[in-house]
Amino acid sequence: MATDSKGRVYVIARVGGTDITADTFYRPYRHCPGGACNQPSSLFLSYDCNGNMRWVKMFDTYGTMMVMDMAYDNAASIYLVGWCTPGYTKYYTDTTVSNPNYSMYLMKYDTSGDFKWIRFLGANNVANQSQTWGQAGNIAIDENGSPHYIVNLKTGMQITSTITSLAGTYDVAFSSAGLLISAMRLPLDSLWNLNKSIITSGGNMYSMGIRLDNGVYNTALMKFDASRNVVWSDTSGNTLYAGVNSFTYDGLSSLYIAGYGQSSVKPFRFAGLIASNTYFPGYTYATIIKVDTNGVGKWVVHYDCSQGGGGLNTINMLPNGTLAAAGSFVWTLRRGNDSLVTPSNEGWNPYLVILDTLGNHLWFDQLHGLGFVDNALSGATDNTGNFYIGGQFESNITATGLGTGLSSTGGNTDFFIMKYGYPCNCPAPVAHFNAGTPSGKTVTYTYSGSTSGVDSLVWSFGDGGKQTVKSGFSTPVSHSFAANGRYTVCVTTYSNCGTNTYCAPTPLSVSGMEALGGVSVYPNPAQEALHIEGGAGAGYILNNAIGQQVLQGSIRSAKEEINIGALPAGSYLLQLTDREGRRGVMRVVKR
Repeated sequence: MATDSKGRVYVIARVGGTDITADTFYRPYRHCPGGACNQPSSLFLSYDCNGNMRWVKMFDTYGTMMVMDMAYDNAASIYLVGWCTPGYTKYYTDTTVSNPNYSMYLMKYDTSGDFKWIRFLGANNVANQSQTWGQAGNIAIDENGSPHYIVNLKTGMQITSTITSLAGTYDVAFSSAGLLISAMRLPLDSLWNLNKSIITSGGNMYSMGIRLDNGVYNTALMKFDASRNVVWSDTSGNTLYAGVNSFTYDGLSSLYIAGYGQSSVKPFRFAGLIASNTYFPGYTYATIIKVDTNGVGKWVVHYDCSQGGGGLNTINMLPNGTLAAAGSFVWTLRRGNDSLVTPSNEGWNPYLVILDTLGNHLWFDQLHGLGFVDNALSGATDNTGNFYIGGQFESNITATGLGTGLSSTGGNTDFFIMKYGYPCNCPAPVAHFNAGTPSGKTVTYTYSGSTSGVDSLVWSFGDGGKQTVKSGFSTPVSHSFAANGRYTVCVTTYSNCGTNTYCAPTPLSVSGMEALGGVSVYPNPAQEALHIEGGAGAGYILNNAIGQQVLQGSIRSAKEEINIGALPAGSYLLQLTDREGRRGVMRVVKR
């Protein structure tokens, strides 16, 4: 699933060889020319804010035709990657390809559902047919808007005139016009299959993958630099009963991972953190883990199940800085004093949870269905605070307040999408503020955003301090910082139409750094990482209070992050030296 800036949702649904119905769309069994097309296929659909279908596309062939992943590029384009059985004609809604050798593809559509282009990987030869098209990877969009197809290949595919694949995973990059830019082999053995990737500023890539060794699975999260060298990697260990299913990135310095475990087999271990089922020992549980961008574990929480299920399959960031995740469970699911219980006539039910970035549980709820296994499999959020989940159901599916919901129209399972959040055609608030001139280390902020329908503001001052305002929204608020530095201050506006967050930097005078004008170091105090802006090319040394050097390195980009999470709390001296030998020193505090 994916959403765009206008609150529209895009969905990939895998369908079988039976009659296929989606709203007004209908395709009968044996619908290909000659009546032989009855293998698994894929639907590509879009819905508006109210859940009305905008358009639908179908991809199929005489064999199998699967869309494996989808990404929206924030510039009105959607990219799809997948595979199809080689040796047959491929029938897409908008084009037909008769080439018998191609199997793995990248397609581009715009948000109106207009087809733009399709590109197949590799040359038109028999070697292409032998590729592992059943595990055809994922897609990520870089900061330049270029799609990257992350795919596992066998030996022998001629990707370009000079690159022939060796067994393993490749990052194949295209331009937005469909031109092949590069193909880089990742330094992983061929048993790894990566199923989700995120490319961040500077070209770093985070990927989640799975490896099968002698019938036992191992899942992992990895960081690659811009040259696709492995920076760090951590795994859940070789077990059938613990692993990571999804992850999201906050755009700053943290990753949040959703997974599952079963205490009767072995505890869940990841990034030095351990989870198990506290309330129902021996049974399954869902887990959410926070790690920083250096792979250092920060916290782990778990939702305990009294029977099967309980795992979380998707996790996404909401615009107010909280986390939304979804999965399925049966019988009782518990976190602290809160619990969900499935009614006696229902089987496995989808559920969703909201928690903050400190791991505090805020809310959860379940969907209801009479099927044996109903499951939430994917999720997406939008810029007004809505959370969309998609999955499968066997008989019917509904949620509190939605009446009878949906009923199956036949087949083993049907797909569903569901929206939690705010009404449509209701203008979301716009957050904004103005900062006054600092008086020492105290700054006054005046809210200047929407006030109509607003019920609260939450200020976050970038140093751990927060303030909630329930009335008098335009009344200035003041905050005193403990030390000089550069702080990212945010205000989040809540109304019955949505939520919106606005952030802006507050630079306070940084004594001792004047020699390196334009360099900003923040936050200060810091807990996990120091961010340095404007210091590209400089070297840094961090000394503790008695003058011992604890960290040293170089600043390679315009915005660098120094991980200090493992250091003891206290005061440190940060020394920066640029290429001309100019030096600046400042005191920083580790919480």
